[in-house]
Amino acid sequence: SYLALSYAYGTNTKQSTLYTKDAVSRLLHQIPITYYMTLSLDDLSLIQDVTGPIEVEVKDDQLAAANPEWTKGSIVTVDSSNGEEFIRYRDTKVAGSNAIRMERQKEYLNTYLNALKTLINSDFDKALDRVSDVADRVYTNVELTEISDILDMVIDYTFDNIYQLPGEVVQGSFRTQFN
Repeated sequence: SYLALSYAYGTNTKQSTLYTKDAVSRLLHQIPITYYMTLSLDDLSLIQDVTGPIEVEVKDDQLAAANPEWTKGSIVTVDSSNGEEFIRYRDTKVAGSNAIRMERQKEYLNTYLNALKTLINSDFDKALDRVSDVADRVYTNVELTEISDILDMVIDYTFDNIYQLPGEVVQGSFRTQFN
């Protein structure tokens, strides 16, 4: 995709991040991107450790191939040991499986956000320490002094309006395509 390609053109993390920031801004009609963070897949466990384990409802049967306990309707514990698999897994042999994965990711994000809000409301200093530890270990332009303000904003934030670009999933010669 255009955004992933923008990151790949950078020769280091800083340049790649700035290319991606600019690409996202252009995609959103030049909306300025003030804050950014780049993390690797290895850093997902750091993000998960901020809230600790969370309970997420599985909305599809696609995950059962990755873990037989992850069947539709089950409530599963997602933690730093299995978070990446829960978020990323999809059956690439099934056309449109990415749409199913994206719905699961929305469910995860909403559950994670609620857990983060609970942590912030119950122990703000603990939340601040944990998020500051993550910020120290990833590439970001967020200053440690700004994290407190960002956590205050998180309290009122929702993922209710996650939009997907219009288009359709079609089977191409070699793989599924989104047109």
